[in-house]
Amino acid sequence: MSKPLPSEHDEQVAVIQWCDAQTSGPWSDARYVFAVPNGSNKNIVAAVRMKAEGLRPGVPDLILPIPKMNSGRDLSFCGALFIEMKRREGFKVPDEQKKWHKFLKSRGYRVEVCRGQDEAVKAIQEYLK
Repeated sequence: MSKPLPSEHDEQVAVIQWCDAQTSGPWSDARYVFAVPNGSNKNIVAAVRMKAEGLRPGVPDLILPIPKMNSGRDLSFCGALFIEMKRREGFKVPDEQKKWHKFLKSRGYRVEVCRGQDEAVKAIQEYLK
């Protein structure tokens, strides 16, 4: 019997643990990744309060607010990396998330949809190169 796949929550927790462990070296800026609590289950009172405070459906799960110059032929500036976490299998990107991804990319941000912690860590490492 195969082991069940980790939940999106478990995958994101593993990414944050990896980021928090990067206290020196080439990935040390990864420790500045932070989460956006859009996908959390909230009671109705908390949900209403958070919506009033500006919570927006579809915003990516993680943000790394480190500006970078893109390398290679594209020497454009990128203000931050946005990561949308998904499970390793069977995920779907809802339309509301697609709209946010398109908007963010149109403003020069990098957006990655990552299936699991390994893809997310790789995206962070590539961004910070």
